[in-house]
Amino acid sequence: SPFRAAALLLGCSSACAAAGAAATSSAAPPAQSRRRSARACDEPNHELFGLPIDLLLGGAPAAVGALWDVLGGDLERLALALLQRWLPLRPSAANGGLRSGGSVGEAGGGGGGGGLLGALAAARHACELPYLTGAAVVCYGVPT
Repeated sequence: SPFRAAALLLGCSSACAAAGAAATSSAAPPAQSRRRSARACDEPNHELFGLPIDLLLGGAPAAVGALWDVLGGDLERLALALLQRWLPLRPSAANGGLRSGGSVGEAGGGGGGGGLLGALAAARHACELPYLTGAAVVCYGVPT
């Protein structure tokens, strides 16, 4: 069955995707990598490689992660704010317990609307450095 869960890759450079020539040049010997990088300038390669791309190809509706290295504590604040806005705990009428609300694309109980993308946009302001850490966290795909 296809993979239908949104992936939260909340680590430094976890959502970094590389182009084809750049992704393979580090494993090659220096002479070959120079030839390969020179050839990459002549022949553009727009195919991306990386975990977020593999998740989307596997059927995930969305993958959230950081494009560059960020402060761990700030990323934890953003992750906590994202989860609280996207999947807030609300009382369950059936058993008197708590349950999380919302699917990938729909808003949870108190997130202000927008689902995953709205929660991510609002969670960026929870960071101490919203224009560094907050801007590093992106969403690949289209949450439905």
